Amino acid sequence: DIFSTQEQIASLERQKEILLREEENLLRAIEGEEVELLGTEESANLLWKSIKEREESLKVSLEEMERTEEKLRELSTSLEEARKELSRMELKLRELELKKERVKEDMERLREEERKIKANMGESLMKRENYQKMLKEEERSIRVKKEEYQRLEERLKKIRQEKEEVLKEIAMLKGRLQSMPPEELPFEGIEGVYGRASGLIKVRDLEYLRAVEVAGGGRLSYIVVQDEDVAKRCIQRLKELKWGRLNFIPLSRIRETNLPPYPPRHRGVIDFIVNLLEYEKRFEKAIRFIFGDTLLVDGFDTARGLGNSYRMVTLDGELFEKSGVISGGHSEERGELGRGFYLEELNRLLQLEEKLREEEAKEEKLLKMLRDELLEKESVIAILRRRLEEVEETDRSGYERLKDIQEKLQKAEEYVHILEGEKEETKKKTLSLKEDISYLEEKLENLSIKRQSVLLHYRESGVEDLRREYEKEKQKMEKLRESIHSHQLKLRELQIEKESLQKEIGRKLAFVESAQDEIEKLGLELEELRKERQQLEEELKHVNMQAYELYRKKDRLEEEHRSLQSELGRLRFQEESLKEELHRLWLERAKLEERYKESLSRLRELGYEGEVVEIKEGSGRLREELSKVIKELSSLGSVNFKAEEEYREYEERHSDYQERYRRLKEEKESIKELIQEVETKKLRAFMETFQAVDRNLRRIFSELSPGGKAYMVLEREDDPLSGGVSLVVKPRGKEVQYLEAISGGEKTLAALSLIFAIQDYRPSPFYYFGEVDAHLDEANARRVGELLKERSKGAQFIVVTLREVLASFADRVIGVSGRGGLSRVFTLENPAELLTG
Repeated sequence: DIFSTQEQIASLERQKEILLREEENLLRAIEGEEVELLGTEESANLLWKSIKEREESLKVSLEEMERTEEKLRELSTSLEEARKELSRMELKLRELELKKERVKEDMERLREEERKIKANMGESLMKRENYQKMLKEEERSIRVKKEEYQRLEERLKKIRQEKEEVLKEIAMLKGRLQSMPPEELPFEGIEGVYGRASGLIKVRDLEYLRAVEVAGGGRLSYIVVQDEDVAKRCIQRLKELKWGRLNFIPLSRIRETNLPPYPPRHRGVIDFIVNLLEYEKRFEKAIRFIFGDTLLVDGFDTARGLGNSYRMVTLDGELFEKSGVISGGHSEERGELGRGFYLEELNRLLQLEEKLREEEAKEEKLLKMLRDELLEKESVIAILRRRLEEVEETDRSGYERLKDIQEKLQKAEEYVHILEGEKEETKKKTLSLKEDISYLEEKLENLSIKRQSVLLHYRESGVEDLRREYEKEKQKMEKLRESIHSHQLKLRELQIEKESLQKEIGRKLAFVESAQDEIEKLGLELEELRKERQQLEEELKHVNMQAYELYRKKDRLEEEHRSLQSELGRLRFQEESLKEELHRLWLERAKLEERYKESLSRLRELGYEGEVVEIKEGSGRLREELSKVIKELSSLGSVNFKAEEEYREYEERHSDYQERYRRLKEEKESIKELIQEVETKKLRAFMETFQAVDRNLRRIFSELSPGGKAYMVLEREDDPLSGGVSLVVKPRGKEVQYLEAISGGEKTLAALSLIFAIQDYRPSPFYYFGEVDAHLDEANARRVGELLKERSKGAQFIVVTLREVLASFADRVIGVSGRGGLSRVFTLENPAELLTG
């Protein structure tokens, strides 16, 4: 890192100071030796001059000495040059060794950095695995929470639907209770009024309610009183209050009737109606007056089997009179007897509604808590994903740096290899120079021996002493030169080492500078990332707030929707009740008009042909008219007093049939619209499929049969669904033909093209073909094999074939051979090689 590099720079600076001091010392030593060398050269020149003077007499010896000296000088020069070259080579070897060491240091530093990056990447891998594990756990948890949220929503939806249904039933029951005649009667203060007959009885089983209402008919609304005087006072009260007309059953006037014998044992007979009711004993005469001997049976066939001996009513409400008249059909329950049942059901539904409201509030609370948890989980997932992206970005930069380091290491190894080559070459040159130097030294030694023989000749002449003195000076000069040369070599080495140190310091400084720039750059990037992270966290917080607000708005809108739905349901129920009330009033008006018409027709039947006008005559005249009318009525004989009730029932049946007809008509229209919509969708789907398959057919057939054409034609383009589809095939060089007229191979290509065209529209996971190439030649079989090979990338093909050309395209070939009546299965590992070779 940068701190270790700075320590290395300081160490190199210290080494550089040491080298500078050594360089100064060497320069001073070289300067002193050069001064001493100049003095020695002057004394040697003087000695040489004396030698020359003395050798004049010995000219021949001197010439030979000169030649020897000349050779010695030449050899010394050559030796000196060889030694210099050897020193240069040794210096080059040291330079190469230094370069190699520096490159290895760089490689070691790069390897250390590589190890650190790999260690960091290992930590990043562990972090990424931990983040991924945490992310998977959070995603699994949020999936579970979302599933639970959906289940809660579904449950809440069901609760709300159930509550709406309960509200509808409550509204319907309230409407029925409101449409019932009021229980209160305007007879306060009149003793002996017991109430309506329907209020004095209770049906033991709800199953018998409809039958009891039908059997009692309008008499269930009669008022049971003590005697005629009570009935008179009640009628007077009705007149005073203009409260309408009512029928009264005075208990003192009603005769007590006995039930007929119970019918012989007959399957389906339940009991007499009066025996299926609960009432006080004092009202028995009134109850028997209302229901008489009406017998309850289970169905129509049972009543028909009993004949006309009894007045009978079925559980479904069909009424069989003793006269043979049968009344039946659909009719709404009047409710005289069902008020108690309706009130009980209403109380039960109100309790159920309260329970559903509590469950709804509880589910909404759980839903809100779960929604808050989902928001928190989504925030955690967003943070984990961002951390994963950061780790992946760090890994990418680490991979890029590793790649760069590996490239640098490879180049460094190549450079080290080059340095090794140069070093070996230099070593070879050094060995050669050493050999040359030893040869020159040997030759120089021989010349020295020759020179010694010449010097023996000069010993007595005194020149030898001068020569020895001269040689001493010369050796001293040589030593000084060698010392100077060695000092210069050492100085050169110090300069080279100083330059290498300077370069190393420069490189280290450059590395520190680049590292500082990189640190500043990374600091800026880190600051930008921190700002971006802060901004993203703010945005995430803002998004979470928006999501929370949207959820609150959704809850508020759902609550408004539910309240509006409830209000709409209430208004619809109110509308239905008003419509029922209007219908009831309309029916009542129609009944009154019908009764008026019936009364008028009865008057006409009685022989009255005049106008019905307001009567202004006195009471005597009216009594006469009344007696006359009574006589006419007595002359008419027995009258069916239930005709009005029967007419009302027929009228209700007629209105019910009209309503059913209207509903059936509406259902018919809706079914017609549904059929039209289905036909439109069916035609659209058929045409889309037809066009897609036709395009695929054209393309695939052109691949299997180059130059050929194949396409599909609708028999009825105006109504495609009522006609068929024709396949037109035109092989290359032939006219358009029917499939029956083309060859077997062309039929195979057309069939395969159609199959693949259909499968391209809706692919299958695997295909099975059995000897589809039986009628194909080699070229077409090869095309089919190429097509199957291409399509096998997306699906599995199992093909039974006897042709090697088609089998050569298979990824795996399974062979079946028969021998001795037995089949043997074997597998070929390399199908293409075995089939072609």
